[in-house]
Amino acid sequence: MSQKNPEINILLGGSTEVSRIKGISAAGTNPDMTFLTPALDAELIDTGKCITMELPPMTPEGIPSPALITRVCSLITGINTLTVNAGMKVKPRITFIETGLEPARDGSLEKALPQFDIAWKAGQKIGEFLEGRYDSVMISESIPGGTSTALSVMRYFDGKIRTSSSFMNDPLDIKENYVKKVHERTGKINSPERAMEEAGDYTQVIAVSILDRLKNTETVLAGGTQMSAVYRLAALMKLNMEKTRLWTTDLVYSHRKGDILSMVPENRISAYGLNFSGSMHWGLREYGKGEVREGAGMGGFLNLAGKLITHDDLLSRIDAGYTRITGKED
Repeated sequence: MSQKNPEINILLGGSTEVSRIKGISAAGTNPDMTFLTPALDAELIDTGKCITMELPPMTPEGIPSPALITRVCSLITGINTLTVNAGMKVKPRITFIETGLEPARDGSLEKALPQFDIAWKAGQKIGEFLEGRYDSVMISESIPGGTSTALSVMRYFDGKIRTSSSFMNDPLDIKENYVKKVHERTGKINSPERAMEEAGDYTQVIAVSILDRLKNTETVLAGGTQMSAVYRLAALMKLNMEKTRLWTTDLVYSHRKGDILSMVPENRISAYGLNFSGSMHWGLREYGKGEVREGAGMGGFLNLAGKLITHDDLLSRIDAGYTRITGKED
């Protein structure tokens, strides 16, 4: 079956207390700034500029958010994004779907998702709205700390699985220590729903519950190991995954190929490769070295834009977008 191109992107923006653990996420210049990242990503994708803060979110080294690339590709593809509050600490200054969700809590200390039922019902409502209106939809995420919450949840079902990281050098020791504390608190869990409730984040819950309602709609999960975990959770819940695909970047796919394949069948995956080494901007060249890798729908939009224009033209437009959005020539 050929995959239809998505007609709309649903961006799930969320926050988790896990992102405040020092060294666990690169999605912000410091741990507290990670709470701003989803709002800034949403504003940038929607309007082409950040409203809450002047510049787009950066890693501690100054490498820009993948939302910048998503924005450029959204102009090429004509695909609009609708943002959903999946537990954002800071709300974006754009139109978005309000769910009433607060940030996910630290699963090593307490139940991570006390509003699980609210999130599940919100996802189902969104899925019911999308079903029948679109032939194909994309679901993406922006949640610093999300690879760690995904790891915490997946470890209940696969004790050897790993997730990726926005850092070039994955902070495995920090993440493993966190997961160990979570599982010591909860003990063994066999239910995907309870695993998310105790150790996950609200982007996972909403994404899975949307899938539960998209019976006849082709769906693209745009992301890396976090969206791979969503696919796996939905499969564990016996949802029909025939119409669901994972579109990602070769950067994250090559980093955690075996782990991704343990969650998503290979014939359901499309990983786009963009050679960032030819970029005129240092921050983008760092992508090619293993920084960031994925996020904010970048992989999904690169796959789609890559069908419409050449690799060189795509990189040129991304370079121009970087200059326009950041005001930097290099």
